[in-house]
Amino acid sequence: MRGRAVKERKCSTAISVIVDGQDEKWYVEQVRSHYKDQSLRFIRVEPELPEKKKVKELFASAKEKLSSKVFKKVILIIDLDTILQDSKEFNEFKSLYQKWILDPLNGKKSKIENLEDFILIINNPCLEYWYLLHHKSTNKFYPSYAALLPDLRRCKSLENYEKSKEYYYGEPKLYQRLSHHLTCARSNSAPFSLELCQFQGGSTMGLLFDFLDTLATP
Repeated sequence: MRGRAVKERKCSTAISVIVDGQDEKWYVEQVRSHYKDQSLRFIRVEPELPEKKKVKELFASAKEKLSSKVFKKVILIIDLDTILQDSKEFNEFKSLYQKWILDPLNGKKSKIENLEDFILIINNPCLEYWYLLHHKSTNKFYPSYAALLPDLRRCKSLENYEKSKEYYYGEPKLYQRLSHHLTCARSNSAPFSLELCQFQGGSTMGLLFDFLDTLATP
């Protein structure tokens, strides 16, 4: 009977994490494996990389998962690098950000079902900005991953950084390389500003850990 109860508990909580790149998927998988593992052991964290990665399609995927009521939380992680380079995509992003984030904050009733179970995480221009914040406080704007990479490789333990599965999962794994500086990164993770995103860089990945902390067992 006890074994059955444990089995049911294991299936009681699921979190959907929608990402727009393989590196985000690898990183989230490592967070799931190593961040406060004891408190997350009964939780399914499902990083998903959709085939279609246009802004509208990513939000549509989040909306579908929210409507399903299967997941305790739906987390969408978006990089702005290609979005900022495409005026049509950027306008779409601004419209969706207004509808999903700003309108509810301003007290406007949303038509999106279960929106309270949604978290939007934004990296500008890319996930690697989050890694940079483990080593320094900055809001320097980088137009692309290529522009950010030289500064990232100046950081200790990231000198040979590259977007590859071999690098992420080589020993020590990327998350383990960065984990000693996680508190610093969370402190440096500033709120996203739609008005300033074309002039300032940043990452709100700290929101992921804020949420995971709420799941920790007492």
